Amino acid sequence: MVEELIYQNDAVAYDGNDFDAVAGGVNFSVTNRVGEDVTITDVRVTPRNSAISDLSDDGLPNGEPVTSEVYVAADLADAYVDYDDGTALPKTVDLDTDGFTNNGNAQLSDGATATFYLYEFTNGFSSVDMSGEDVEITITYQPASGGTETKTFTITPNSGDAGSGGNQAPTIDTFQTTDTSKTGGNPKYAQFDVDWTVSDDSQVQSLELTMARVGSGNEVDSATPSVSGASASGVTSLRGPDQSPNPGGQQYDITITVTDDDGETSSQTQQVTVS
Repeated sequence: MVEELIYQNDAVAYDGNDFDAVAGGVNFSVTNRVGEDVTITDVRVTPRNSAISDLSDDGLPNGEPVTSEVYVAADLADAYVDYDDGTALPKTVDLDTDGFTNNGNAQLSDGATATFYLYEFTNGFSSVDMSGEDVEITITYQPASGGTETKTFTITPNSGDAGSGGNQAPTIDTFQTTDTSKTGGNPKYAQFDVDWTVSDDSQVQSLELTMARVGSGNEVDSATPSVSGASASGVTSLRGPDQSPNPGGQQYDITITVTDDDGETSSQTQQVTVS
């Protein structure tokens, strides 16, 4: 079993919130397969192309994805570092000490995914289109049980759309269901706990969870947990109506739908069975 941070091979180049239309920013994600929660403390950024010499977001507000040089959206705690006039590359970014402003280290739970935003790569004068440019990334992290580990990999961003990195659809990082139905005594009912984590390159605006019978499609329960910020997580229970027959074997579709502040939506459905 692999026990480390896993790069998801999903790097994409986007234009940030600056004054040009060049895709100089990069988004990518890693998933925590360490087997426990981790604290991400440092990110080293090394472009292979020596002409790429700086990282500068050149945008406002500070402390947000796309308008910070480094932003890490994680389920337990986000992190960002904003430099005054950018920083030279290569650079090891210490998340809780660097920049003229930061908000400490990122914290990522076991099995969850963190999204990294690096904005924007420049040649010292103007943004560089990062599509196809290799960048070596080293992430330093501390498992909850102690010690310090590193994970090094190379990203080669694909080209994103022509717009800003702030217009991507939100990400469903975790979507797991647990059967907590009551099949004995009275009342009996079907119930599932939904463990969810969502994130966005800007702001998560709304979240809806629904539970519907397979076959009829009849919705038996729904919930709209309160969400905000670049990431959110929680555990929400969905329960069917009380019934006399044993609900064992009944099948339901559990659907999660998340919407960001740009109106972009992502949705996933799992079919579950009462055991």
